[in-house]
Amino acid sequence: MTLPERLLWRALGRGDGPRWRRQHPAGRYVLDLCCPEVALAVEFEDEPHGDPGRAAQDAERDAYLAQHGIDTVRITARDVLRDPDEVAGRLMRLAASRQPHRSLLAQRPPPQSGDGLSAAAAQFLPGTRRWPEELVALPPLLTLTAEPWPDFALLDSGHGRKLERYGPYRLVRPELQAMWAPAQADWQADGEFVGASDDEGGGRWRLASSLPPSWEVARRPVRFLAQPTPFRHLAFFPDMAPHWDLIATRTQPGDECLNLFGYTGVASLVLAARGAKVTHVDASRKSVEAGRANQALSELNDAPIRWLVDDAAKFAAREVRRGRRYHGILLDPPKYGRGPGGEVWSLETSLGPLVADCAKLLSAESRWLILTAYAIRLSALALGELLRHHLGQLPGRIDCGEMAIREEARGLRLPTAIFARWLRD
Repeated sequence: MTLPERLLWRALGRGDGPRWRRQHPAGRYVLDLCCPEVALAVEFEDEPHGDPGRAAQDAERDAYLAQHGIDTVRITARDVLRDPDEVAGRLMRLAASRQPHRSLLAQRPPPQSGDGLSAAAAQFLPGTRRWPEELVALPPLLTLTAEPWPDFALLDSGHGRKLERYGPYRLVRPELQAMWAPAQADWQADGEFVGASDDEGGGRWRLASSLPPSWEVARRPVRFLAQPTPFRHLAFFPDMAPHWDLIATRTQPGDECLNLFGYTGVASLVLAARGAKVTHVDASRKSVEAGRANQALSELNDAPIRWLVDDAAKFAAREVRRGRRYHGILLDPPKYGRGPGGEVWSLETSLGPLVADCAKLLSAESRWLILTAYAIRLSALALGELLRHHLGQLPGRIDCGEMAIREEARGLRLPTAIFARWLRD
């Protein structure tokens, strides 16, 4: 569970009244939180972002649940972090005011054969307590921590902000999970992103006149540009460094690798530097052009990288029909987005089919698949179970957990994302 979910769950557990459940099935959906006794669903939502596609998906979900006798109330992570007891009290009062009645939430079917489980798992009988070992085989959650390097460091964090160094420049960005006090009260910076705390835009940069539009940074063995973007990022994600290191050690010259939602291509360049043949896919032409520029900076112009502006899900489906196979696949999908042809991407509804296609792109020669998500409504365990559902028949292991960046000032870890990965032993 995410931190807001844990806080709310604990606050609800301190109250009386109807019983609450989390990650509960409701037909074709899985609810963040619900009270089955009174047919009430609770959904975490992000800050408003004005995406009509997301609004339509929420309306469709609400209509489906209402058709099956379930009402939905939405809450924000920000409200929970501010006062979890107040939000829990509001939910408990709402549940207590409703009359008990049966709905789709009362149905809890056992696992069925054909759902990606083995025959042993499908034979689990309700009422027993002995689940098949494969259903509890995921290892403990891991934390992958990005440590400082010469051209990047998380210098300090606290009070909902973080101070980072990108090359010679210091920048401040919002960070909802930095709930503690900073180590230093006075931050000297070359710029700050203000006005929003999520990844959907809406804020703006306040930059010193001495800050260039972009500048070179490096992390061995590649070089790339850092630049402030409208989405508060710096055109690369430093918390991905543990993934870069892993794929570098597990990739051999000549390997075929696929980077979906590849953004500005740092991971693609790491693979190319190892001698891999890389297919880089991103829906943003601007991001792909930035990847090509980074390729030149890294002096990898002759490296075999295919830079494609395409919808990741459609591309993967076409590759399955072509019978293609890859030694390694990297996925770093957004929460919401649109393809170059207007295709709508929603992590909750689109990720499962994409992972299913990616599983078909792996073979006996494949070595790894890594999935990262920056989504407050999903848990690392959900990603791990998704990979096991589709890749559980492959030899190797499946890990999942959180990603974090080490703060230089005190050594604490600032969480940034969740991940799951399959690795051939």
